Amino acid sequence: MSKSDTLGIFGSNQVAAEGILAANNNLGVLNADPAQGMIGIGFDAGSIIKGAITDGTMAGAVTQSPLLMGYYSIYALTMVANGETVEDFPMDGYWYDSSNMDDPQIAPNLYD
Repeated sequence: MSKSDTLGIFGSNQVAAEGILAANNNLGVLNADPAQGMIGIGFDAGSIIKGAITDGTMAGAVTQSPLLMGYYSIYALTMVANGETVEDFPMDGYWYDSSNMDDPQIAPNLYD
């Protein structure tokens, strides 16, 4: 592998993303800048992941929308109570990194 190759790792949920960060405490290989280290990307939010994104250890993550999940859960319960058929609901995910964590569309989805 040449020095110009970019390596990355993906944590597919909060536990996996935090596990990558825990391993990095010993290895010290992650960096949001691919020229400086291995890129780490996660899925979910939480204070550990958000902190790693803020300090440049992790490049970013995708978060789900707990607000929409709650809304559609109540909506589906109402539909079932009214005898209606319930099918899948669209659930948006949002990419966030240190540049957009305060965005009004993203910030409410970044829970601790």
